[in-house]
Amino acid sequence: MKPVFFTESEARSHVRERVEARSDFPSVPVGTVGRVISTRKVESDSWVLCVEWSLPRRRTQYFAMVLNVSVNFQTQSHPITDEFSKDEFERLVGSLHGVES
Repeated sequence: MKPVFFTESEARSHVRERVEARSDFPSVPVGTVGRVISTRKVESDSWVLCVEWSLPRRRTQYFAMVLNVSVNFQTQSHPITDEFSKDEFERLVGSLHGVES
């Protein structure tokens, strides 16, 4: 089955829209809230939406002592994002009818 894509204007109209996962994804459980953060052109007038999910981001702290110097730093995992064609978006993601600022 060939995917159906958004037109540029359709895709751009969804940017900043709040959404909810209707299905489980590999790293995103059903019911997770996210927002459309961008669009991406895949063919001449074929566009996909990029959704960033609001999941807790794991933070790791490292402490080291070298001679008389203490070194502390933190790392934070990257947010989880997924791209959706129009048919995937309509089937797997539900709009919460709100726009985040």
